[in-house]
Amino acid sequence: MIYKRKPPPGNARRVRHIGKNLHGITTNKRGRVVQFESEQERKLILLLERDATVVDFISQPETLTFIAENGRTRQYTPDFQVWRRSGQVELHEVTVAQRRQTKETSQQREAAAQQICQQRGWTYHIHTEETLPTGYEYANLDALAPVPRRCLRR
Repeated sequence: MIYKRKPPPGNARRVRHIGKNLHGITTNKRGRVVQFESEQERKLILLLERDATVVDFISQPETLTFIAENGRTRQYTPDFQVWRRSGQVELHEVTVAQRRQTKETSQQREAAAQQICQQRGWTYHIHTEETLPTGYEYANLDALAPVPRRCLRR
């Protein structure tokens, strides 16, 4: 099923094709449609799929509204919302390390998301190309992607 106009159920927005970035949709361990708009986001999806503490996750979960330092109202949609077995709820953002350090709007967006998560009793996580799998780890996750996790248990 292709979502040309509307986002998948539970998603606040449909992902966009940005330049030469990898983008697409997949299903998660609970059968939900999950979107990704970069290879880095796909890497995080592969990690979440293999993490036994993750019960469920969705992409583009909600749009957060905050006031920027210049007084303007801004909106930001995190990449993923994750539910853990412990009951913990998390918002996850995947970004480029350089953009995170140099772009003022990224820093304001992160601060706003941190504050919103703290108010809700959630946690906020930021992933960059420096923290996500590369090389053999990524190759192994990619190779195991079609294999259901339950098939790998002893």
